[in-house]
Amino acid sequence: MKIAIIGATGNAGLAIYKEALKRGHEVTGYVRHPDKGIGVLPPDAELVQQDAFTLTRDQLLGYDAVVDAFATTVEQAYLHIGLADHLIHELRKTTSPRLVFILGAGSLETDGKAPV
Repeated sequence: MKIAIIGATGNAGLAIYKEALKRGHEVTGYVRHPDKGIGVLPPDAELVQQDAFTLTRDQLLGYDAVVDAFATTVEQAYLHIGLADHLIHELRKTTSPRLVFILGAGSLETDGKAPV
């Protein structure tokens, strides 16, 4: 299976990337900072430095699955909705790839208190 992972060097994305490789999948990571993959991913890991908001339909159609593991700060959590909207718009009316969203809801703060 060909899998694209957006945010492949973040916590969730990194775990998904490693697991997909372990299972024999062909994986490409789309990242803001490819240097974060040094030492934690195999030297031949395929990482593409690109802003996720600029990914196009043509770039994504070659994959069986696209995993959105994009991470940002609490103050910019609204970007998750913006990226989801962008990806859905780009892949509208397609049956492949499948689009999967992974969010770190366990890290959210409630009422300014410790994470839930």
